[in-house]
Amino acid sequence: MSAAEEEADERLQTTGDLSALSTRSHTCGELADTDVGQRVRLCGWIQFQRMAKFAILRDSYGLTQIVLNDKNHQKVVSKLMPESVLEVMGRVVRRPDKDVNPALTTGAIEVVAEEVNVLNECRKDVPFIIRDYQKVNEKTRLEFRYIDLRHPKMQSILRLRQFLTQQYGFVEVETPTLFKATPGGAKEFVVPTEFKDCYYNLVQSPQQFKQLLMVGGIDRYFQIARCYRNEGTKPDRQPEFTQLDLEMSFTTSDGIMSLIEELIHSISFVENYEPFPRMTYADAMQHYGTDKPDLRSDIKIRAVDTYEMNAPIDKDVCLTLVINDLDKDINDEILRYMDSIGDIKRELQFSGQLTHEFAEDSNQLNFDGVKAFLSALKANGLVFSEQPFVFSRQRRDH
Repeated sequence: MSAAEEEADERLQTTGDLSALSTRSHTCGELADTDVGQRVRLCGWIQFQRMAKFAILRDSYGLTQIVLNDKNHQKVVSKLMPESVLEVMGRVVRRPDKDVNPALTTGAIEVVAEEVNVLNECRKDVPFIIRDYQKVNEKTRLEFRYIDLRHPKMQSILRLRQFLTQQYGFVEVETPTLFKATPGGAKEFVVPTEFKDCYYNLVQSPQQFKQLLMVGGIDRYFQIARCYRNEGTKPDRQPEFTQLDLEMSFTTSDGIMSLIEELIHSISFVENYEPFPRMTYADAMQHYGTDKPDLRSDIKIRAVDTYEMNAPIDKDVCLTLVINDLDKDINDEILRYMDSIGDIKRELQFSGQLTHEFAEDSNQLNFDGVKAFLSALKANGLVFSEQPFVFSRQRRDH
């Protein structure tokens, strides 16, 4: 290891649990002889390999030597280019005395691989390999910045700015606000330049930049980001707003949710708190008909065939029928049929779903109208699934 890499390896040592909320158990820079005998899971890039039996795995925090005793593991890894991404599960063992490398923080140990998973294979035409002795011109480094960021020297420079960092080792990176046009999403603000037909767009979010940071080895990123969307003002959307933006590598959706939950509690000054309830998207749509339900109400959608039509209902509650899974032709046909029925009031319409309110002026529910509507739909062959109808009960706004 060069002097620059040794210095960077030393500067990358940070506090906090860097593997919390991740699929890995340790980083590639924290294992020592005190960990001998432990079973660990590491994630990182292949720095280099030799004799088809050894591979050096690198992440943002250091290097760890992997021993490949299994023939199948040797065959898989030997075909990979440097900078391919691996997940390795194995046991920590002490290196023979003659092989101890005091220049590495992990130089006293190695990990004997028991399981090797290739997370991403590097292409053969990669512009350059991360080596201290391989000098790359600045133009190439800037063009492929996400690869250049993997270099230990670049990592150490960026990590001098860290501060969500003391707990989980996040790095604050300030990304550009002037960018090129991106497809999809919201409309963008256009910023002209002094060159004809050349312009910038203000970013909708740092999405592409933070994904490149993940590729570049900045596995835990955050920033207080300014975002711009050229849309009218809405309750949940502003033309210009500030958000806490973050991204993590080698994690799961549960890891992200746990992080956000802890972050919210850390700024709420509440000492004792209950964990946030969690709900899958499928359950939210099935029980509430939306992916952002208001859980202050215990009202849930129920299948119509299990709904008791004669159940007592408060006069201040209205009944809503939701018809799911409609294509455009069926949608239009139902709307034409509804227009011909006087006792059914059309309330909402949107793609793939119709919502209607059944009520009379007396605020009493018109169950006869509901039954007639369902019967007419079935008679006209408009029911194409076993349970396309669901009811929700909602309290009226006064």
